Amino acid sequence: MKKIILIASLCLGFLCINAQNSNTQFSNNGFEQWSSSSNPQSWNSLGYMGYSLCEVSKSTQHVGGSYSLQLKSKKLSSIVAALFNIPQINVPGFITNGTIDVMTLMTSATPLMDYQNMDLSDYMSLLQSLKNVLTDGLRISDLPETIEGYYDFSPISNNDVFVIFAYTTGTVADSLAVTGGGVFYANSATDGFESFSIPINYLANNAEELYLVGMVLNIDNEATEFGSVRLDDINITYIPESSCSDIVNEENDVAAFPNPTKNGFSINTKAQEKVEIFDLMGRKVKEITDYSPNTPIYVENKGTYIVKIAEKNLKVIVE
Repeated sequence: MKKIILIASLCLGFLCINAQNSNTQFSNNGFEQWSSSSNPQSWNSLGYMGYSLCEVSKSTQHVGGSYSLQLKSKKLSSIVAALFNIPQINVPGFITNGTIDVMTLMTSATPLMDYQNMDLSDYMSLLQSLKNVLTDGLRISDLPETIEGYYDFSPISNNDVFVIFAYTTGTVADSLAVTGGGVFYANSATDGFESFSIPINYLANNAEELYLVGMVLNIDNEATEFGSVRLDDINITYIPESSCSDIVNEENDVAAFPNPTKNGFSINTKAQEKVEIFDLMGRKVKEITDYSPNTPIYVENKGTYIVKIAEKNLKVIVE
């Protein structure tokens, strides 16, 4: 269970950059408009061939307006599990503003659900993999600073968890990549609706689409009863132009950031490169043959290191 706290560390490797104020918001962000299929308009949940894989419903308990969204986990049916050739897992109550490629998501459902055995690098890989699962996000020209809203969480047991995260995508080195992200999670009951805030921090200096994903799940795969969460009035605040600075001063600079770091660091090289990391005694502590731009790198021990990449030597301090 404690492993889920690691997802909050997604923010540590990101940096803030220039943006303008904007009024772009999620469509139907108060969950007031609903379709005949019991899904809130402009939002998508998990379903396959007309079969709902989790529980999504309209609730009359709300903050603003007349309704809120309610999510609840559901055990995957044996028929669907056999169809996807995966275990009969607990499917999280799931909502997103993006279009879901359910086939891709379900074939990776086992590592997605195994929160207790995931470490920080697993979470980073999971976040990057979502660019292949979700499409058609909210088109943005400016950078979100925070995603804020309200939640009402009613767990059945200590194994029920509520997670809501947001991320941006953009083009990095001619490829689509996750460029920023943030997360909020809870595992204790609320006394009615309470506010949440997700700070969005950035790894690359662009963002073209914004995705929000809300989940409620039970991490005990033997569970037969599940908690629920209500969501309402989700809003985006954008970064003021004067509050951030550019990641790099020159387009061709190769830099490590953040530096110093208390966690991982990334390098903004423009292409795949060989990376070698040495301590101050000249001992090689890590080698990455094909390092992809802006991918987090983790060094086990604190200290000062020399990073060799693209015919340059970078000094990185791990605190």
